[in-house]
Formats: sequence, structure tokens, C-alpha cells
Amino acid sequence: GGRLLLHTEANDGSVIPVWEEVDPDSVEVLKEIMASREDMVEGLKIRYRRIPITSERPPDFTDLSDLMDVVSRLYSTDTPIVLNDQLGRGRSTVASVGISLYTAVDNH
Repeated sequence: GGRLLLHTEANDGSVIPVWEEVDPDSVEVLKEIMASREDMVEGLKIRYRRIPITSERPPDFTDLSDLMDVVSRLYSTDTPIVLNDQLGRGRSTVASVGISLYTAVDNH
């Protein structure tokens, strides 16, 4: 509909939805961006995986299980992993801790 839902944060920490008017032809979702750049860097394979974890709630066991499944299939000491939770309110931190614990156990 030519609108994009964004979020901002108030001084008290509350999240406020904001609708912005956009040209629909000028917007790509992260999955499309990653796919278009997958083979742009010689010798580098970028793989995009989305594991939707609801904000402001602890992750479900299935969320963590999905995350560990991705890590177990792709992980090596030479594999960088990038996490993004959009609002920066804890999901990427929980995922980072989970990955760190998993790889620490896996390496010992």
C-alpha cells in the first residue's frame, strides 16, 4: 500500500510504531538484499536465515532449537555470524549467548 511500518523509541523506552509513505518499487526486505549480494564478494558465501523471535518475550524452545540447528550446520571457527534484532532490546544478545555456549561446548 505504499507505506512502511517503522518503529522509534520514546525517552521512557516505549516503542512507537510510525507509518512512512514510500515508493513500493524502492523498498526491499532484508532477505531480498542478502540474496542479491550472495555472490558479490569473491570467495565469500553469504547465507541468510531468519528466525522470528517475538520482541519483549523470552524466546520459545523452538526458536533456540532453530538457531542452534542453523549454527550446527554452518559453524566453523572461520564462519562469522551476524545477528540483528531490529530494536536491539535483547533478542540478539540472547542469541549471541546461546551461540557462544553452543560453540564452547562443541569445541571441548
